[in-house]
Amino acid sequence: MEDELLELDGGEGSQEQDPELSELIQAVEPIRGLIKSMDACESSPGVYSLDARMGGGQVEVRVMVQLDLLTVDFVAGYIPPTAENYATLLAQHQEGPWWFRIDDDTYKAVVIRMCNTHRRDLARLDQLMLEAWREYWSVQPLLEVLNGTFYRP
Repeated sequence: MEDELLELDGGEGSQEQDPELSELIQAVEPIRGLIKSMDACESSPGVYSLDARMGGGQVEVRVMVQLDLLTVDFVAGYIPPTAENYATLLAQHQEGPWWFRIDDDTYKAVVIRMCNTHRRDLARLDQLMLEAWREYWSVQPLLEVLNGTFYRP
């Protein structure tokens, strides 16, 4: 894992020499095998952007990890549309921690945003993405999975 992250981050330093990198490795442990690339956010120290493939490799996901809070700041999943009314249904603001909108550039993708999710939920997120993909990203099952399964007390 350390070698993978070092390679993704340009190969500089090591876990022993960089406490922040060590903390990052611990933070992303649940999804380490899914990470494709990693970048430090130059404008925000302690924040890293991780690109991963979740849901059985079907969904491109960007995870922003803020180390001082040890939480995931947001997750953006790009999902292919499956119906003409997809935009209408998902562009509406949703109550709670999830928001949906159509990507402004392509109008063919949906961004899912999730705020202040604990590290331990990263592994659950991958399973959630897989469950939603198995439902062919149909709108109602996706909303049920996101609003019901993931945030059920």
